[in-house]
Amino acid sequence: QRSEQPRLRLNRVLAHRRRHDALTGLLNDAGLAESMGQQRQQFTDFLQAVLVFDLDHFAVVNSGLGRSGGDAVLQAFGHHLQATCHPSACVGRLAADQFACGVVGTSEPALRSEVASISQRLNDLELQIEGHTVNLTASVGACVLGDGDVSQALHQASIACSLVKLAG
Repeated sequence: QRSEQPRLRLNRVLAHRRRHDALTGLLNDAGLAESMGQQRQQFTDFLQAVLVFDLDHFAVVNSGLGRSGGDAVLQAFGHHLQATCHPSACVGRLAADQFACGVVGTSEPALRSEVASISQRLNDLELQIEGHTVNLTASVGACVLGDGDVSQALHQASIACSLVKLAG
């Protein structure tokens, strides 16, 4: 019984690491897909969308503040994103300076309103990092999930985000 505890604890730690980003503690891409599947099961009468956020000019921020400062910016943005979203949202970091969240809404207009609200609250964000004021903007792409294929929706939202970024 007692010898089982360290193994069980290790299994929990490993399961957490498989689903979460080590830097921010948010879900990673695998954890986001899994959580969005659970979200879809929980909110069966709702529409579901995925948003992808890409921090604008992050290379400049990272160069100016150094790696530790850049990491602090990513952590702060991730926590702000999580605080900005409804508690039912699934929030994750996909890679580098790219984040995503899965949201639900009762109708397409409600879902669009939620997406616009999140986008607005995340743009022109001012963070205090290591004694510096960092002003952030993020490009945002969104995709409504049709048949529940999260990976396809993430791909489409990522393309939309890239197009927004290219358009300036």
